[in-house]
Amino acid sequence: MDRHGLSCIIFLAVFALDVNEAFIIYQNAERLKIELINLSKYIHALMSFKGSEKPGAKRMLMLMTDMIIVDLKTIFSLTNEEGFERASGLLEQVNSEIDEMKLGPASETVASAISEVTTPAAGAWEPLHKMGLL
Repeated sequence: MDRHGLSCIIFLAVFALDVNEAFIIYQNAERLKIELINLSKYIHALMSFKGSEKPGAKRMLMLMTDMIIVDLKTIFSLTNEEGFERASGLLEQVNSEIDEMKLGPASETVASAISEVTTPAAGAWEPLHKMGLL
């Protein structure tokens, strides 16, 4: 094994992540951030809907939020990264806020969920980047 390979192994051991786990965390966190950003955009769009458009759009938005919650819980069960679990809890709150048509607070709560998902992404990115894999 060359010196670079040995230093990569030592580096990963220090960060307590293997390459596969780091990729799983990074890839899913980035995908979930995109989904959360889209959810925020849809919440802002719902603010401008009129009359009879709102009930159906609200239901669809809550279903979308439920799907993201399932994704977050699945990734948490695979990785034990607490940011995914905290984000799923925040999205439960988002669903309540959407149901009550408190769309401004719902959007702010989504922003907090994005921050929670960003933390494990950053933690996984660092060792992958140091190894030249990203």
